[in-house]
Amino acid sequence: MLNILAMDLGIKYIGLAICKCSCTMTQVLPHIKIESKKKTITLLLSIINNLNIQTILIGYPEKNSHIFSQSLLYFADFTLILPIKYKILLHDESYSSYLAKSKTYKSKAVSIHSISAKIILESFLYEHI
Repeated sequence: MLNILAMDLGIKYIGLAICKCSCTMTQVLPHIKIESKKKTITLLLSIINNLNIQTILIGYPEKNSHIFSQSLLYFADFTLILPIKYKILLHDESYSSYLAKSKTYKSKAVSIHSISAKIILESFLYEHI
């Protein structure tokens, strides 16, 4: 069973989406509000363990490679402390926020950050499955 957790890293929030098993169905998860680095990483590790995640997909701005995201720098430490059992992949997040904003989601329960993570995950699955 392959479970993939996608992250749209931001300065204030982290959008999350998941794909379970080998299927291509994706699901948004509630976003995480970034507080302290320690609290945020502890919460992410808890989510990763509870959902039996094997692969972590992190969105990064490939189209603007000269702009090194502050949030990606923030989570460089996070990727270094993960046990080796997790596979960490980077995937182009260009336009994911724009596309997420163009979607018409009326519910406050679904955050734009998690919709962006879902778009990143679906893009990855489309390219690799």
